[in-house]
Amino acid sequence: MKKNLLRLLNVVIGTAAVAGFSAYAWHAADGIDWTRLGTPSALLGILAAGVASALIIPLSAFAWMRMLRSCGVHRPWGQLATIMGLTQLGKYLPGNVAQHIGRLSMSLKAGIPAVPFTTTVVSESLLAILAAVFFGALACALGGAQVVATGVLADTAPEHLLPLLLLASIALIGIVAASPRLINRIAVRRLGSVGAPVPAARALMLAFTCYVGNYLVLAAGIWLLSHLLLENPPSAWLLTGAFALSWILGFLLPGAPAGLGVREAAMLGILQAAGGGPELLPLVVALRMATMLGDLLCFAVALLAVRTLRTPPDENP
Repeated sequence: MKKNLLRLLNVVIGTAAVAGFSAYAWHAADGIDWTRLGTPSALLGILAAGVASALIIPLSAFAWMRMLRSCGVHRPWGQLATIMGLTQLGKYLPGNVAQHIGRLSMSLKAGIPAVPFTTTVVSESLLAILAAVFFGALACALGGAQVVATGVLADTAPEHLLPLLLLASIALIGIVAASPRLINRIAVRRLGSVGAPVPAARALMLAFTCYVGNYLVLAAGIWLLSHLLLENPPSAWLLTGAFALSWILGFLLPGAPAGLGVREAAMLGILQAAGGGPELLPLVVALRMATMLGDLLCFAVALLAVRTLRTPPDENP
C-alpha cells in the first residue's frame, strides 16, 4: 500500500514538474530567440556536450568492474560497459525502472550473481548521489564566488561558504569510507542475505572518484556548449554544479522518465537563484538534448561492439 502511494506521489510530482516547466518555457518563449538552438555553433556545442555525457558510461563501468572484483566477481570492463550502454535508454520509458530490469537480466545472463549485482548497484546509487552532492555544492560555491566577484551577489553570499563546504566534503568522504556497513544492512534487509559480499572501502572510494570525474568531464562539455550558445554564459562551475544538484532530484523522483522536466525545473531554479534569468532556458533545453544524444551514442556504440565482435554481453568470458 505504501509503495503504491509512493509511486502515485512520484507520478504526480513528475507530471507537475513537466507541466510547470512547460508552462514556464511557453510563458518565456516570447522573449527568447529559440532559433539559436539551430545554429551550427549551437549544434556543435550540443554534440560536444553529448560526447562528454556519453563518457559517463565507460567511467561508470570501470567503477562497477572494480566494485564487482571487490566482491569476488571478475568481468571485463568492455562487457560491463556494453551492458550499461545497451540498457541506458530504458530510463526514458514510463516508470523509470526498465533500465534496472534490463541491466539485471543481462547481468544474470553474463554470470553475475544476483547478490553481488544488488550490492554493487546499491553502492553505485548511493555513491552517485554523494558525488552529486559533493561536486554540486563545491562547483556552485566556486561558480558563485565568480559571480560575487562581479558584484551580483556580493550582499547575499556567505563569507565563509568555501571553508564550510571543505569541511562538509571531508565529512562526506568519511561517509563513503564507512558506507560498506550501510550497504551490508541494505543487502540484509532487501535480500535477507547475511554476510553478503559488499564492496570494500577502497573500491568504493575509487568508484566515488570516478563518479566525481564524470562531472569534471561533463563540465568541459557544458563549458563549450554554453560558450557556443550564449553571448555571456555563466560560470561553467555554476552550470555543472546546478546540473549535478538537479540530477539528484530527477533521480529520486522516478515518476518522470529520466527526470524529464524535474531536472530542468530544478536546474533553472538554481541558476535563477544565482542571478540568472529566462535567457538561460535555451541552455537548459540544449543540455537535455545533449544528454539524450549521449545516451543514444552509448547505445549505438554498445550495439556496434556486440555486432562487430559477435560476442553478446551475456556470454561469460
